[in-house]
Amino acid sequence: MRAVQHRVRAWLPLLLILALAAGLRLAGLERQSLWNDELSTLVRADAADLADLLRTGIAQDGHPPAYLTLIYLVERTLGRSAWALRLPSALAGVLSVALIYGLARRLRPADPVRGHDEGLIAAALMAVLWAPVYYSQEARPYAFVILLSLAVTCAYIPLLPLRGRPQPRAREVAAYVAAALLAAYTHYFGLVLVMIQAAALALLAFAARRNRGPAIAAYAVFALGYAPWVVHLAGQVSGQLADPLPRPAADVLFQFLLHVFNSSRLLAGGAALLWLAAAVLWLWQAAPGTRRLGLRPTLADAWATWLLLGWLILPPALALVESWLLLPIVALRYLLVSLPPAYLLLARAFSALPLPRPGRLLAAGALVVLCLFHLLGPIDYYNRPTKQQFREAAFYVADHAAEYPDALVVANVWSKDYLDYYFEAAGSPVRVDLLAAGAEDAPALVAALAQRHPRYVWYIALHRKTASALLADLDARLTLVAEQPFIGGWVRLYEATDAR
Repeated sequence: MRAVQHRVRAWLPLLLILALAAGLRLAGLERQSLWNDELSTLVRADAADLADLLRTGIAQDGHPPAYLTLIYLVERTLGRSAWALRLPSALAGVLSVALIYGLARRLRPADPVRGHDEGLIAAALMAVLWAPVYYSQEARPYAFVILLSLAVTCAYIPLLPLRGRPQPRAREVAAYVAAALLAAYTHYFGLVLVMIQAAALALLAFAARRNRGPAIAAYAVFALGYAPWVVHLAGQVSGQLADPLPRPAADVLFQFLLHVFNSSRLLAGGAALLWLAAAVLWLWQAAPGTRRLGLRPTLADAWATWLLLGWLILPPALALVESWLLLPIVALRYLLVSLPPAYLLLARAFSALPLPRPGRLLAAGALVVLCLFHLLGPIDYYNRPTKQQFREAAFYVADHAAEYPDALVVANVWSKDYLDYYFEAAGSPVRVDLLAAGAEDAPALVAALAQRHPRYVWYIALHRKTASALLADLDARLTLVAEQPFIGGWVRLYEATDAR
């Protein structure tokens, strides 16, 4: 009976953290409109079959095929609602909270109590900080990037040639290969992480003269498993060369640190100071003179700390260098592959504080409460809209359609389906008649006006910038009646001058 009570006390905090994580991620999944990239997920996954999905949707997506294939299956089982599309990310977010706890324990094999504490701290941070919650409510692959970076790192540890560890078994090698392929087939930064792990393992295994066979076998099988996608990867790179991302700013690593700590300089600065204090304390306690004082290094298992530092720093740093030398590939959301080590290192920093165990946990708990308050209070995450308002713009036009009958609907969006999806959801017969973004689209717009002779024209612009020449042409031909701003764009209503 006492053993059962002990287990309940041990697991209850984690269960409460998981319940909190699930509540924060499942609450309000449809609260905000699908934004441009989520709508591209919806439209590209709407294929006739898997072959059509690969030929059309995946080829245009710019990412590996795993996530879009998952959404293809979701659409056919759960439907096309925002709730259904975002549910996989929410579940991946909850699993990430559980997995970061498991990884923290695996990183402390010699000290399970400290590993348990660090796991609870990291899991609680993952549960309540803005970035993991936000990307768990988005129909894009980034929640899976976080989850699979954790999974592939968990599976990577048995392959390391650590002193006193047995050679990895076949099932451990197979588990790593499976996790690595999932990560690489989900996002290219998953592939970057796997390549960094491969380089590190090659150096360590050959230097230690251990685990060489399992390492070679693991990456040989991985290469065979990823080879079928290389041809498609080359095509996507060609497309990216034609329309590249902007070159990242020099401070992108600092911006990423802010991003994973609620875009708060106070939280990010506090985390950096705690990391620095833990490093100084560890170096002092590791010095020969302090060992005679009987001080025990609180950052034990130094290999794990170096693993976390490499995981945190190398993917963003290498991507930054590559983006300046070759093809720009850096966006803050892509760097989420390095989000988990930021929280794990912070948990290790709390563990290094020269306080009794209850004091360390109390200090970490206070930070978690502060982060939760920041999410619900100053950020006002569940009430303040932040995503581009495609839904609100479409509903605005649908609600006023009866007042302005037979209007021509012109839009500057990547696909008519982005707005037609919400017109259909509103139960409105309105549909986008024409796409127009720049001066080159003016002749088609003029032809539509001449053919339809509409009294009114709706112009909806979201996500994309409308050329000033096109707006000037509209202003010359039509009279602006009303304009309604939305996050990410606006809606304008024009009246034909000769129809008044």
